[in-house]
Amino acid sequence: MRLIATYNDDYFKEIEKIITSGSSFPYEYYNIRFETFDGSTYSSYNRKHQLKYTLIDTSTINNKHAMSRFIHNLYYKQSEPEIRSKISHEFRELTEKFSKDMYDVYSMNKSDSEYQLELDVQNNSDFSEDITAVKNGVRLCDAGKGEQVILSVIANNDGESKGETVLLIEEPENHLSHNNMQVLIQLLENTIGVNQTIIATHNSMIATRLDVSKILMLSKSNDKIQKLENISSETANYFKKAPNNAFLEFVLANKVILIEGDAEYILMEKFFEILSGHKPFEEGISIISCNGKSFKRYLEVAKKLNKKVVVITDNDSDLRHNQNYVSVSENYRDYISDFCKVYCDLIEQNYTFELSIYNNNSELLESRFKNNHMTKGLLSYMLNNKAEFALKLLVLLKEDNGTNFQIPNYIKEAVKWIRD
Repeated sequence: MRLIATYNDDYFKEIEKIITSGSSFPYEYYNIRFETFDGSTYSSYNRKHQLKYTLIDTSTINNKHAMSRFIHNLYYKQSEPEIRSKISHEFRELTEKFSKDMYDVYSMNKSDSEYQLELDVQNNSDFSEDITAVKNGVRLCDAGKGEQVILSVIANNDGESKGETVLLIEEPENHLSHNNMQVLIQLLENTIGVNQTIIATHNSMIATRLDVSKILMLSKSNDKIQKLENISSETANYFKKAPNNAFLEFVLANKVILIEGDAEYILMEKFFEILSGHKPFEEGISIISCNGKSFKRYLEVAKKLNKKVVVITDNDSDLRHNQNYVSVSENYRDYISDFCKVYCDLIEQNYTFELSIYNNNSELLESRFKNNHMTKGLLSYMLNNKAEFALKLLVLLKEDNGTNFQIPNYIKEAVKWIRD
């Protein structure tokens, strides 16, 4: 739906006078119009589109309607029509008898009021309205919030909805464990009985598993709604299948530094702080670690969004003997632009991050970290214990803020470019 508010030209002078006088806003002089997605007028008098919707707000989940609907459907699936008729009849007789008995007991101590109380049995023909369901000894109304979120989706996924129905779900990730999140995703993928499902989420798994090409992205750093409807199917499938991807962090960040490996991720924030005097997030920059083979997937998304991204990677010159070897500049030729740069160590023998660190700081590192247990030397230890060594180096950098430490030039250049 679109809400359009426009002032009435016939009252322009009155509106101008009220606004310039500083009085309250003259909304009485404005016309309100609703339109549907195709631009047609929508009103209570002409409902060409019978817009029906169901809202599941997981931040305040207490959906009695959804619970009742789930129990109602469960009851009708587990019982035959003749059994339901018999149950309803006996239930009505039972409640009428109880009402009479209650009235007799109540009458023994009734007040002088002209009103007397009795059980309302007028609408007790549907037995399903007065029952609940129990799972592992716990009534559904007492179930955890995560269970209620899933039940709310199941209840609105029965295929019995009539008319044009929209299912609105606010942050379905609330209250859900990782496994239950996957259960919910499967339910949403197989949604029936609705024409459209609209989900508001901050969760990368929810966003990517349901097809990134259908995402509408809203960010306070950009006043436009951004879409990825033309993204390649290969990239869409990558984010759908990739574990622990940082898709939403990537698309919502102002700028991004892409790195590969745990060691780079552990140290990059401190390198950035030493070089700039600020934390990356203070400048709207996110650092995201991903497998080097997935850089191109993120860069394709960045290209669609004109997002400024820098890739910091190894030069992999040790692989030159491989017949499939492709240089870094050649490998990313289709992505390098004003919005995207790729940096690696230009010194050929520094083919990986640890070698660049060591060859720029060998004396400092040998004096600080080498011990007798490193029988093959410090560099061998660094290459075979990358994350562990990175944590040790981080402690050193925090002690003196990297006063005597030389950050490799290619990292300096990458940080300078992303900050410009």
